Amino acid sequence: MSGVLIFTALCGSSGTALAAPGDHIRAGEVEIIPDLDVGAEFRTNVYRSEAGPVPAANLRVAPGVTLGVASDDHSFTAGGEWQLRKFVFRGEDAVSGTVSGLDRFNEFGVAAGADLFRRSAVGLRLQEGVALTNWRADAENAELPYTSQFRNNIGGVVRLNPGPALEIAPGASWTFDSFLVPGRTGERALNSRHTYTPALDLKWLFLPRTSLLVRGTYAFNQWEQNVFTTEISDVGMDISLPNSHQVKVTAGVDGRFTEKLFVQALVGYGTAVYLDDTDPQDAPAAISGIKGLLLSAQVRYDVSKGAPDRPGTNVTVGYVRDFKDSVFTSVQDINSVFAQLDARLGPVQPVVRYELRAEGYTGDITRSDLVNRVDGDVSYWFRDWASFTLGMGWQQRASNVDNVEYDDVQGRALATFVY
Repeated sequence: MSGVLIFTALCGSSGTALAAPGDHIRAGEVEIIPDLDVGAEFRTNVYRSEAGPVPAANLRVAPGVTLGVASDDHSFTAGGEWQLRKFVFRGEDAVSGTVSGLDRFNEFGVAAGADLFRRSAVGLRLQEGVALTNWRADAENAELPYTSQFRNNIGGVVRLNPGPALEIAPGASWTFDSFLVPGRTGERALNSRHTYTPALDLKWLFLPRTSLLVRGTYAFNQWEQNVFTTEISDVGMDISLPNSHQVKVTAGVDGRFTEKLFVQALVGYGTAVYLDDTDPQDAPAAISGIKGLLLSAQVRYDVSKGAPDRPGTNVTVGYVRDFKDSVFTSVQDINSVFAQLDARLGPVQPVVRYELRAEGYTGDITRSDLVNRVDGDVSYWFRDWASFTLGMGWQQRASNVDNVEYDDVQGRALATFVY
C-alpha cells in the first residue's frame, strides 16, 4: 500500500474515483481493474495415475485485481489472483481419502514492477513476484495429493541509453523456491533452493521496429539439502541434488518485419557445472556438446487487428530448446514446439493451442518423457465487461518409466467479470 501511495504522488494523480462496469476504477492517473472468474472444472484423471484413472470435478472461484500508475517519467504496476477450488465429485475407484482432500484454497500469485526515470539516459526497473502453485500428483493415498511450489523472485535492472538506438541493461535477481510433496500423514517439506542470477542485456534498434538482442546470464543454484529421502512410497530412496553453476549466452532479432509479421529468433549456447562436495566422482557430467545449444524462435502473423482489451485474429508458432535445474534430479533439458490460433469473430473468441514437449532428465533419476497437450476454448463476450468460456483439453505424458505415464482429459466452464 505504501508503494501505491508513493507512485500515486509521483505521477500526480488526484480526483475522485470513478467506476462503471467495464470502465475500471480510476482516480487521476491510477487505474484499478478488479476481475472475478467463477466456474467448474472436470478431469478424467485427477491423480495423473498410469493405471486406474479417477475422475473428479470441482468449483473454481478466482478473484483478482491489477493496478497501474503512469506518468511520462515513471510507471508502476501491481496485480494478483487468488484461486479457490472446492471439489464436489470424485470417482468411486479411489482407494482412500475423501473428496475434501483434493480441496485447495491457498493458490495465489502477486507481482509488482516499477519503471523509473523513463525519459532519462539512466533508468531503473524493479520487479517482485510471489506465487504458490499446486500440481496434482499420483498419490491418492496421501492426505494432500499435491506437489506444491512456493516462489519469491526479486530483481532489478539499471537501464543505460548511451544513444537513442542502444540500450545496455545490467541487472540481477534472486529467486527462492520451496517445494512440498505428498506425504503419508500430510504435506511435508521436500527441499528449497536459492538461485542468484546476474545478467546483462544489450538491445540495438537497428530498424524502426526491429532490434538486435544479446543476453548473458550466470545462475548459481544452491539447494538447502543436497541429499534427501523420498517418502511417498513405503520404500525410501536417497536422491542427490548437487548445487550448480549455469552460464547462458543468446543473441538474435526481435521485431515487426511487416505490418502483420512479428518474429523473435534467438540462438546461443550454455554450459553447467554440477558440484558434489562429498564426492566429486559422484557429480553428474556438466552440460556440454550439443546439449548446450540454446534456441528460441517465435513467429506471429496477425490476420486482423485487435483492440487494446481483446486481440484480433493471429497465428503463432514457436520452438524452444533449453535446460534448467530439476526438482527431483540434477538437470532437465527441454525441446518444445507449439502452435496457437487466437481468433475473433465479433463477440466470439476461439483459442486453440497444441504443444509437443520432449523432456530429458539426468542425475540420480534418468528419464526421457514426451508430453502432448491440446487445449481449445471458446469465449463469448455478452458484455464488454463479462464473458462466458467453454473449454476442453487433453494432456498425455509418455515415458521410458512406466509409473509416471498418464492421460488426462479436462473440461471447463467459466464466467469472467471485469469491472
